[in-house]
Amino acid sequence: MTKDHKVLEVEAELFEMGMEDGYAYYPVFSNKLIGYFHKDETIIPKSARKPAIKTRNGWRKVEVGKHYIITGLNRDRFVVGKDEFESISGMELTEREKLLKRVLMEIINIESNGTKSYEEIIEEADKLIRFARML
Repeated sequence: MTKDHKVLEVEAELFEMGMEDGYAYYPVFSNKLIGYFHKDETIIPKSARKPAIKTRNGWRKVEVGKHYIITGLNRDRFVVGKDEFESISGMELTEREKLLKRVLMEIINIESNGTKSYEEIIEEADKLIRFARML
């Protein structure tokens, strides 16, 4: 009996300016959020702005060199902290396991209809990887 294995790929890129979907706007010298606006919308005068990515679960602020943008199978985008992404939750994973984890995270998110937090998705994917290692 032969098994047919399909490789599913997702993209992960370290965030750079130009990848943002919009911006989080703040009053000058304040951390109180005014709101998120698409980058094609009118700029709010007398405000500071920070880049943001529109995800399935809403807007997420991002910083250059501090976040990875993961693009899933259906082109949904997710924001992951650089340290978290590179450490893969503290587990030493092979390249194949890293890819598997990203795919599992995408599947978990789709199956939960976006109701699980990013942390819950990471935790569930880690449990599945640990289980697979025991087989």
